[in-house]
Amino acid sequence: MLFFDVPNLADSIIFPVDLSNIKKIYSWTNFYVHIAVCNNYWLLDFAQNYLGNFIYERSIIKKNFYDHRQATIANYTNTKMENVILREHIDVDIIDDENTFQQIKDSIAQKGFRAYRSAKESLI
Repeated sequence: MLFFDVPNLADSIIFPVDLSNIKKIYSWTNFYVHIAVCNNYWLLDFAQNYLGNFIYERSIIKKNFYDHRQATIANYTNTKMENVILREHIDVDIIDDENTFQQIKDSIAQKGFRAYRSAKESLI
């Protein structure tokens, strides 16, 4: 089970990194852990946490998905909701309006995530 396979994830979150690249990294590292090629397995955990912060921070998330992410993950993993522990603070843009979310998604598809962020930060 991969976090990236959670239902509606790709429709509800715009990540700063293409999901296909993250899936490649995960599948490569997962393979090396399970065939015991990697002796320092703790480095993979460190890398996962490091990349996780890089990937999730600055993402753009639909408010409805963000508000229900704990229940979504619990349902997907067949886990009790109180056992799903989420970070208390995450630096993301939460978008309430579906049209605005789609406009941002289209803009990023045309110009790239970095150009979107630069334009947004220049408004501040």
